[in-house]
Amino acid sequence: MALLVLEAEAFIQDAYASYYFAPNRFIPKRERPKWRFIVMRLYKALQRAGGNAQERAEAADLLIRLYKLLCDASEKWLFSSSEPFESLRISQADFFRAILALKQAVLPPEEFTEFAVRHATADALDRYSFHADLIEAALPFFKTPDAKEEALAVCRRARNAVKATLRGQPRAGRLSDQQEGRANALTRMIFALHAALHDDEAAIADFKANGRYGDPESSLYSLLRTLYDFGQMDLLLREYDRAVNEGIHPQEVLGKIVRRIREEDRLPPYFG
Repeated sequence: MALLVLEAEAFIQDAYASYYFAPNRFIPKRERPKWRFIVMRLYKALQRAGGNAQERAEAADLLIRLYKLLCDASEKWLFSSSEPFESLRISQADFFRAILALKQAVLPPEEFTEFAVRHATADALDRYSFHADLIEAALPFFKTPDAKEEALAVCRRARNAVKATLRGQPRAGRLSDQQEGRANALTRMIFALHAALHDDEAAIADFKANGRYGDPESSLYSLLRTLYDFGQMDLLLREYDRAVNEGIHPQEVLGKIVRRIREEDRLPPYFG
């Protein structure tokens, strides 16, 4: 394990120093594209190490650091590709799921819930991932109703904290794009947890009250897309009709989707 730790820490340090991307005298040019093979080797080795109870905590910490490196590489050039998870042929959600499996085994339940919510809703995404994918990966780790309720409480506190960040400032009430994205990710996770508790009405009410998607038409699209993702055909039709009755003019694509659902009496394979 000691050698694995040294290799992982050295790789992470070199990557953040841009040694696998920018010209430098530490890593030869011909070696820089091999970062993919190094990450894959570390990923597999750390998972194996996680099978040992005595090494699990350290393996989990290194795995999350490696994951965060890849997340950061999705936003700035650290490797030759700006889609590191795609380059590895490991989805971001699968990588995250592997981390959660180790972390749940070493963290107290309260700390694990905070960890899972934070990383499912706040980490940078590669071009092929959505926070919905990370939320879906996290949900099975909240196995009991009490665990789901605790996750709901954590999500609500986190969302309130995001909304409070600009309180009292000149642009009070408005969130930056990043903050707005985090708030919406937390709202999505709250929806998913309510759905897992079979409380669809609470899920919809919270989404309507807290989703930040611009104009009413965009907010309706986001709500119906979320209901589609969760297979809620009847609720999707109900919310569409309710919005129309309230004077909202749905986007044209929503009208086409709703007509198709009513004609075929089933959800279409794609939302669009």
